Amino acid sequence: MTTMIACDERDNGRSIDLPAGGELRLALHVNRSTAFGWRMASNGAPCLELIGSGCDLGPGAEELDGAGGTALFRFRAARPGTAEVRLEYGPDGNPPGEPVQVYVLSIAVARGR
Repeated sequence: MTTMIACDERDNGRSIDLPAGGELRLALHVNRSTAFGWRMASNGAPCLELIGSGCDLGPGAEELDGAGGTALFRFRAARPGTAEVRLEYGPDGNPPGEPVQVYVLSIAVARGR
C-alpha cells in the first residue's frame, strides 16, 4: 500500500517525512482569472518526481468571472534524501512577474525497507 500525504496552504514552511515510493499531493488556492498562477521554482528532484499537475476550477467556474480554483501537484518519492518543493504565486508572463506569495515544503525521503 502506497503512503499518501496531502498538503495545502496550512502546511507552508513545514517539514514532511515521506517513505520511499510514497506520494505527496499538494493543493493550493488559485484564481486564474487574475492572470496569477503557481509556478514551480524547485521540484524536489532528484528525491521527488513530479507525476502530475493541473487546476481544478470546480463545477460552473468557467462561467463565473473571478471564480477561484485549486492548483494540484502530485509527487512521488523517487529516492532517499532531502528535498525542497518551492512554488511561487504571481503574475503569468514571459518572463513571469515577481511572486506575491511563496510556498515551501522540506521533504525527507526515507530509505525503502
